[in-house]
Amino acid sequence: MAIQITFFDYLAIADRERIHTQMLAWLFSDYCEALSQSQKRQLYRKLVNKPDDLPPDTKFSTQTEYQSIDLIIIAGNDCCVIENKLKSTQHSNQLERYQKEIQEDARFKGKNTVYCFLTLVGEEVQSLVWQSIEYENFFNALREVMSNNAASQENQKHTIILQEYIATLGNLIQAKNQYFNPEFRESFYTTSHSEEVSQYIRNNKLEMILEIAFWSHITTLLGEQSIIDKFIAETHKNSLLDIRLCQFSLPSQNGETNKFYGGIQFQSNTAKINIAAVEYNKSEPNWLPKEVVCWFENNKDSNYKRVNKPKPKGKSFLSMSKKLPLNQQILSLTEEEIVNILSDEINIAKEKLNKFFIDYLKVNSPFDTESGLRMLAD
Repeated sequence: MAIQITFFDYLAIADRERIHTQMLAWLFSDYCEALSQSQKRQLYRKLVNKPDDLPPDTKFSTQTEYQSIDLIIIAGNDCCVIENKLKSTQHSNQLERYQKEIQEDARFKGKNTVYCFLTLVGEEVQSLVWQSIEYENFFNALREVMSNNAASQENQKHTIILQEYIATLGNLIQAKNQYFNPEFRESFYTTSHSEEVSQYIRNNKLEMILEIAFWSHITTLLGEQSIIDKFIAETHKNSLLDIRLCQFSLPSQNGETNKFYGGIQFQSNTAKINIAAVEYNKSEPNWLPKEVVCWFENNKDSNYKRVNKPKPKGKSFLSMSKKLPLNQQILSLTEEEIVNILSDEINIAKEKLNKFFIDYLKVNSPFDTESGLRMLAD
């Protein structure tokens, strides 16, 4: 299926989260004549996964950017709160904050409220209350609703706008799905980007969110690797996969005790076995004892041969790194090849951290082949 350059694409706004939020708001507003009231009820039910239909006399109203919340759709006694993420990911505790705002707002008291986290890549939602919805779900719901729409003269112009928008969603979804195809990904990272889907991804700056989604998918294939947590983000214009393997405590240089993760990071074609403060953003370099830095210096080897010390005005992070022996970008490889590389480096990281526990902390290894990971408390 070829990319169809739509009106939204031509105006270079297909990648704007705000455009998609406003389109959603328009669809449920009185100004939109592309859908009948019956179709709006049907779309709402599909969007929020509501089992029962809304009453025929349901009135819709929408509001965008209410208390920083992207979109609120009110449908009679029902309410849908939507946080929309196209090229970004959830951060801090924003979903919990938005939920609290709604629950404490008198406007929404007594309403049947659902919370929807709308993303292009199906990002896992970090909340039990919010439900994850992919753009592809929205796309399919719109197409199904529109298949029953016989445009009249009154709504024909609006129908054309909506059809262009649906085609725009189709382009975004095609780009997302193509990226997960190994042959496409190899071509994307190893050849010039003349192919139209590759161009579309580049033009709309979708690489980062697709890489983050792909790394998240890869972690699900790693199996039992004693992973206690993972963090995937963008740093220095490159995607970062941070795998945490153990947690322990260390006395800082000023005598206080702080908690640390031990793990391994992958960014571009570099692997870093590291120790990082659990409260990284609040941390200071002196949280790491000088003896720990010396241990890293003394235990680097011919592969992990560079030690990255905490910067004087930086955070509490220490690592030893290696360049992976690859002649192409790691993300251009097949899923199996990537999983094998990551698994091998994770095992090396566990061996290094095992030695650190025995040498420096004077305790047994945090890793046990029978029981998995042992968490070390204060």
